[in-house]
Amino acid sequence: MTPRKPAAAADFPRAAAVRRRFAALRAGTGWLGVVVLGAAAGVALASAISGGAVVGAIFGILLSAGAGIAVFTLCERTWMLVLTILFTILYGVAVAVTCVGYVAGHGERYTATVVSSECHRSRNGTTCTARFHRPDGSPLDEDVAVGSKLDPGETVNLVGDRAGIVATHPADEVDPEALPLDLALAGAGAAVLAVLFGTAGWMGVRHPDRPGRHRTPRRRTA
Repeated sequence: MTPRKPAAAADFPRAAAVRRRFAALRAGTGWLGVVVLGAAAGVALASAISGGAVVGAIFGILLSAGAGIAVFTLCERTWMLVLTILFTILYGVAVAVTCVGYVAGHGERYTATVVSSECHRSRNGTTCTARFHRPDGSPLDEDVAVGSKLDPGETVNLVGDRAGIVATHPADEVDPEALPLDLALAGAGAAVLAVLFGTAGWMGVRHPDRPGRHRTPRRRTA
């Protein structure tokens, strides 16, 4: 058997460069995926679909866990994992609040008539919903969350999404002037996530073999 020839010295820098590019690609792709999927989770939280909020919450939690794991595999830092999970959840909530703020400022406003109303006890207290008729007499497709039980025949000012994506809200419970702040919060959340993924990617690029261990071991003295 012929002995194996040692690998050329030029192969090692080439392999390191490939690993660096792969780490940077993982960081960029991970951030983009979290921003897009986090926005989808936020829209689901604010959606008018029955059970959409529950689906959005579960999806947001799973996404935040996946984002944290993705960052941890790049940098192997526990505090980065925790921050990524936290800000992924906050970003999804900020997107949901932004959706409600957009409807409050640009949605359809009308006066609806209460058809029926009921309250249920939950872990967070008492939750009340009501069904309405539009001004033309047609029924509203969704139940609207209200602050307290309403009597049939009462009139309430509502604001709804013309596209039917975001849930309808009582007009006096939403602030139409809060949209710029909501957008700023959502943008800040995406920016913080970019910093976290960028830092993790930089650690992976700088130390592709052992990204989480940047400190050189101390030499033992006799």
